[in-house]
Amino acid sequence: MNRLAVPLTLLVLAGACHKDDPEEANADEYFYQCGDSKRPASLTVFATDEVYREFIDRVTATGFMKNDAQAPQLTAPAVGATLSIAAPPTFSFTAGMVQRTPDAAPLPPLPPRRSRWAWLNKALSFEGTAWAHCPAVNGTAYLLQLTPEGQKEPAYEAVASVLSFTPDATVWKTQLQPLSGKKVTLALARGVFSMGKLQLGPFVADKDITFTVGP
Repeated sequence: MNRLAVPLTLLVLAGACHKDDPEEANADEYFYQCGDSKRPASLTVFATDEVYREFIDRVTATGFMKNDAQAPQLTAPAVGATLSIAAPPTFSFTAGMVQRTPDAAPLPPLPPRRSRWAWLNKALSFEGTAWAHCPAVNGTAYLLQLTPEGQKEPAYEAVASVLSFTPDATVWKTQLQPLSGKKVTLALARGVFSMGKLQLGPFVADKDITFTVGP
């Protein structure tokens, strides 16, 4: 066997598992990371990959919690509108009300999960470790998912710590192009974090929000 065959095979396997790896999974976009030059100067709560994984782990374990009072409410684009592939819309929403009674207890922490591919990813990675980590999140963050009708996996995901953002045109087109003419459902969730751990939520609106993907 060629000496390169085994390493190349391992690289293919690692790449194939990357998307489904809970430790390596990432949203399509973050609004905003602490190192993002476009972030508002006053921003103190950041959208991070750790927040994304907390959201996904909780959704996988217990699902979204429907609660109109505590969920963010979409204000734009209009429900039922056509989402242009060529010109990404600006998503705007309310913060959601905090309703916590004195005897309300935070959700139990999720058990730690370590990917069986983590060691392989690290061993075979040609990238450095120059990513700067944002401070542990204390406060409210939001998860936005657009899922094609009849499918379980979202086509586009964003994590935000702001109440309005516009997806990057290139990222948006790449993710939405295959869905032209199809309906998508929006999940807009709010979570309250303490030291990077999801304590309350994720809360979503009671009614489903749908759009049609257009040119």
